[in-house]
Amino acid sequence: LEGRGYHVIKNITNVGYGTALNQGMDLIETEYLVLMNPDVYVNERWLETLIACLDRHADRNAGIAGCKMLSPSGMIVHEGSTFMPNSEPVNIINLQWPNKYEQEYAAQAVCSACWIMKKEVYKVFHFDGIYGLGFYEDVDYCLQVRQKGYSVYYTPFASVTHDMHSAWKKDPKTMNDLVAKNLKLFIDKWLSSGLLEPR
Repeated sequence: LEGRGYHVIKNITNVGYGTALNQGMDLIETEYLVLMNPDVYVNERWLETLIACLDRHADRNAGIAGCKMLSPSGMIVHEGSTFMPNSEPVNIINLQWPNKYEQEYAAQAVCSACWIMKKEVYKVFHFDGIYGLGFYEDVDYCLQVRQKGYSVYYTPFASVTHDMHSAWKKDPKTMNDLVAKNLKLFIDKWLSSGLLEPR
């Protein structure tokens, strides 16, 4: 792909999800940047809808916009994230609030499997490499951004299909161990920030 308008970054070892994203972000200079997992399939008008969301909320200093995520069977699996009383991040859809978020809103966090960022955000903030292969690094990133005065938005008007955790389906124990480890790292880092309050 090199020489055809693509940048190819080759790492000898797996540097981790967040660190790899940082490597790519450091090479980009566009007005907007989309992060997207390889197990995501876009639906119609997803990109222009995400850009329009950022533009609509420019007066609120919107820096990131995330979208509705559907499972391959069509179930909603992500409508933004909030926090449980024990400070654990949770997808709002898991709280069984049907259709509560069928409108755009300023979110506490959104999922980086597909989101868009403004240049002023992605050129300043980096993913924390402490999370290694992944889990909670996107929520951490949203908190970094919000802590510095930017807003994170969720829009239901852009949607993608996400085959969540597809890379881990053959090794669920390792995934669960990593989730538990990273959850502790996340809470230890952010507990005193005042940003983990349930909504």
